Amino acid sequence: MSRFLANLGSLALAFFLAVIVWLIAVRQENPVITDTLQVPVTFIGLSQDLAIVGQPIGQASLQVRAQRRVWEEMVRVEDFLVYADLAGLEAGRHNVLLRADHPSPEVTILSVQPPSAVVVLEDVITRTLPVQVLVVGEPAFGYEWHSAVADPSSITLRGPTSAVNEVSAAFAEVEVAGARSAVERVLPVMLRRGRGEIVRPASSLEVLPSAVEVTVEVVQRPGYRDFSVRVPYIGRPAPGYQITSIVVEPSLVTLRGSPEAFSRLPGYVETVPIDLTDARSDVDAQLALNLPEAVSVVGVQTIQVRIDIQPIMGSRDLQLQPVIRGLGPGLTRTLTIPTVDLVVSGPLPVLSTLDNGAAQVILDLTDLRPGTHTVPLQPVLPADVTVVSVLPVAVDIVISELPTPTPTDLPTVPPIPSPTATPTPGRPSRP
Repeated sequence: MSRFLANLGSLALAFFLAVIVWLIAVRQENPVITDTLQVPVTFIGLSQDLAIVGQPIGQASLQVRAQRRVWEEMVRVEDFLVYADLAGLEAGRHNVLLRADHPSPEVTILSVQPPSAVVVLEDVITRTLPVQVLVVGEPAFGYEWHSAVADPSSITLRGPTSAVNEVSAAFAEVEVAGARSAVERVLPVMLRRGRGEIVRPASSLEVLPSAVEVTVEVVQRPGYRDFSVRVPYIGRPAPGYQITSIVVEPSLVTLRGSPEAFSRLPGYVETVPIDLTDARSDVDAQLALNLPEAVSVVGVQTIQVRIDIQPIMGSRDLQLQPVIRGLGPGLTRTLTIPTVDLVVSGPLPVLSTLDNGAAQVILDLTDLRPGTHTVPLQPVLPADVTVVSVLPVAVDIVISELPTPTPTDLPTVPPIPSPTATPTPGRPSRP
C-alpha cells in the first residue's frame, strides 16, 4: 500500500510539472502584451437644459493588457469607451471621474490617465434678435436703392448663457453693386459682438434659421432711363460670306434727358453706321452713339462692336481623273475606271476654286511591281474642305512592263537609186 502511495505521489508531481511546462510553452507562443492607447473622451448623461462650455479634455491614455492573439483580433481604439457621466449635475464647475470599458473580457484596462476631468456647465437659454440688412456697394449710375428687408425679420439663438449673451446683433450682408433692378438673395445670418467683431458660432450655439431671404428695392432716378444699343450697318459681306453674330459692349446704356426727349426714341439707341461692304473677316470697331438733342449718355462714350463674318458652308460633287504617281521606269499601267466621284463640303468661296486644279485624287504606285493591284484613292484638297464620300474608295490597276523593241520590228528603209545621165537635146552623144 505504501508503495502505491509513493507511486501516486510521483504521478502527481509529473502531472504538475507537465502542466507547468505546457503553460510556459503557451505563454511563449501567445505572450501577454501591455501597451498604451489614446482614446477619445465622451460625456454622457448631460441634461438638455445644460451645455458644456470651454475646452474639456478630448482624449485619455489607457494602459491595456491582453494576449497577442487578442491584440491582433479585437483590440481597436474605436472599441474602447472612455466616458464621464454628467447625470444629475447642475450649472457650474465640476471635477468628474473618467471611466473606461471594452466589450471583451479578455482585454484588461489597467489605468486611465488622467483619472478625472474638469467640466464647466452652463444653463442653455434662448434669445430673439432682429436681422439687420447691411447693403454693400452702389447700384448702376442713375439708380438708387430704397428699402432692404429680411424674411424672416428675426432669428432665435439657443445655447450656453455666455455664448448667447456675447452676441449683440444679427445681420445679413447683401451686394448691390451695378444693380439695375431689385436684388433678391438667400444669405447666411452673421453675428456680431458689442464692439463690432464677427462672432464665429460654436457647435453649441444654434442660429434658427441660419439663413434669410433678403430683398433690396432698386429704382431708377428721375431723368434717367436705360436703352438697349442697336448697331446699323451698310453694305453686305463679300459673296459666299455671311454675318454670324454681332456683339455689342455695353448692350445697355443709361441716358439722361427729359421725358419728351425720351419719347422721341424708338425704344433703343443706335450707334453710327458701320460699313461691311465686301467684308471677308471679322470687323471690330469703336462706335459713337447717335443721340438726339437734349439727350446724353451716362458713363461710356463709345460702344465696342464685334461683327463675326464667316464663309457660308456648302457642298458639291466632283468628277476627277486620277493622277498617277510613283510608276517605276519601264512600266506601264491600265486603269479599270476613268474618273472618280467625289463629294466634298466646305466654305463656298473655296469650293468655287476646286475646278482650277485645287482638288486632286492621287493613285500612288510607288514600289508596285507588274501585276494587278487594288490601290486606294487619296483625295488632296484645300485645308478648309472635307471629304464627304469617295466612290470608289479603291481601284484595280494593271501594271505591266513595256515591250523591248527587236530588229524584226524595225521598219525597212528602201535603197536609194544611183543617178543616171540625162542626154541633152540637140547635142549628139560622144561615141
